[in-house]
Amino acid sequence: MLATFRGGARLLLPLLLLPVLAACDKKEEEQKEPTVLNVSGPNSCSAVIKTLEFSVVCDLKWTAELENAEWAKVESTAPTPNGGSVVVRFDVNREAGERTGTLVITSGTKTFRKTFTQGGLDEFFMPHELHLAGTQESYLIFDSPYAWKASIAEGADWIDLKATEGDAGYARIPVVAKDPNENIGDRSGSLTVSVAGEDFSIPVVQSQTDIILTDNASVSMGYRGGNFTVITQSNVTYKIECEAEWIQHAETKALNVAQESFTVEANSHTSNSREAIISFIPTEGSEKVRVDLRVRQAGVDEFVFNVRMPGIFYMGDTSYPYGVDGWNLSSTVLHADGSPEFRMLNRSKVSAIIITGYDPAGEEGSVAHLSVVGLHRAETFLSKEFNATLIDSNEELMWYRTADGTGFVIQK
Repeated sequence: MLATFRGGARLLLPLLLLPVLAACDKKEEEQKEPTVLNVSGPNSCSAVIKTLEFSVVCDLKWTAELENAEWAKVESTAPTPNGGSVVVRFDVNREAGERTGTLVITSGTKTFRKTFTQGGLDEFFMPHELHLAGTQESYLIFDSPYAWKASIAEGADWIDLKATEGDAGYARIPVVAKDPNENIGDRSGSLTVSVAGEDFSIPVVQSQTDIILTDNASVSMGYRGGNFTVITQSNVTYKIECEAEWIQHAETKALNVAQESFTVEANSHTSNSREAIISFIPTEGSEKVRVDLRVRQAGVDEFVFNVRMPGIFYMGDTSYPYGVDGWNLSSTVLHADGSPEFRMLNRSKVSAIIITGYDPAGEEGSVAHLSVVGLHRAETFLSKEFNATLIDSNEELMWYRTADGTGFVIQK
C-alpha cells in the first residue's frame, strides 16, 4: 500500500502545506493586539526633580498620554521594536503637598497605567518652617539630588547659618539665633535655599518660649518598625499627642530636659509608606509654641513585596523565576573556602543558572559583585557581572537589585 500511494504523496504534500503557510502569514499580518504590554520606572520623585523616564515593553506600536496630570506633559517618546521609553517633564512642585498623575500607554485595545507622584515641599524640607528657642541650634534637613546653596534673607541678621553650600545628598544645616530674643512675642525671618537654579524660602520663627527638638526634626524608619527617642528642652510643660495607632509613646516625666521614647510597629503587609505627626503641645499658654514631629515609615519595597521566589528578574526583557518554564530545582552549595553558590536547574532543558559573589550574612545596603552564568549542557548561554545592592533579606531569601532595575532573589 505504501508503494501504491508514494507518487500521489509527492503531489499532495505541497497542497496540504499551502493552507497552513497561508494561515501563518495571515495571522502575522492581522496581529492587532500586543502579546506583552508593561511599563516600569520610578513611582515617585522629590519636589525639585523635573523629569521621570519610564521603560515600555511592547511588541506592537504604542502611544503615550497623561491622565489627571495637568501639571505634567509627555516630553518625548523613543519607540523600539520591543517597546521603548517615555520621558515625562514637569516643573518644581512649590506646593506643600504632593501631586499625582498617571502615564497611560495604549497598544491596540490594551492599556497600561503607571501612577507617579511628585512630592511637595513639606516632604522635601524637614521641617518646612524652623522654630528657634533661645540660642539652641535647630536643623534644616533635606536630601537634595543636586548641589545647593543657602543664605539668610535680608532683615534677618539675628539668624546665624552654620553651612551655606553643599554637594548633592543628605544635608543637615545647623541654624541658630544670635541672641535669646528677650522681647515679648515672636520674631520672624527666613532662609533662602537654592537647588538647581530654583530658590526656596524657609520661614524661621523664634519664640520667647518654645519646645525644642534638639536632635530630630523628623524620623524615618524601615518597614520593620522599632524604637526611637526624642530629646526635648523646654521652658513650659507640655503634653504629647499622636493619632496614629501604630506609634506608642512610652510615658516619661518631662522636666526642663526630657527624653521621650516611642515604639513603631512593623509595616510589613504593604508596599505603601505611611506618615504620622507627633505633637508636643503646651498644657498652658499659647498654642503657637507647639512643635510637630513628622514620622515617616517606609513600606516593603515593591520588588520584595511582589516577588517571593528565587530567580533573576527584569534582566532586560528576560526573567528566570523559580517554578516557571521548567526552572523547578534549586540548591545552595558551599565551596571549600566557605563561599556560597546558588543554583537553579531546568531538567527539561538540561540547563542551569549559577549565581556567586554574594554574602549570606550581608547587611541591607551592602553591595555585592554578582557573577551569573547560564549553562545548557556544556555550552554557556549567559555570562554577566552585576553590582547589586542587598535591599532586604529574611531567614530563607535575599533580595538584590542593580541600578538599572535587574533583580535577584537568592536562596540562602
